[in-house]
Amino acid sequence: MLQFFFEIIVAVLAVYGGYTALHELAALLCKWIGAPRYTVGADAEQSGKEDSEDGRTKGSDHAGGDD
Repeated sequence: MLQFFFEIIVAVLAVYGGYTALHELAALLCKWIGAPRYTVGADAEQSGKEDSEDGRTKGSDHAGGDD
């Protein structure tokens, strides 16, 4: 039973390592060709929000909308 859990942990770490390696390889390829690197966090922060005249951010992250 302990060996089973050990194998599951090793498999999860292998998948995570593979994902990380592909992510780094994609970043290196983008650097080589001079393309901007796409980041999920930056895109998610910009969707549906605009700056108003007073410097506050319009838009909402929740389904109820703005107050």
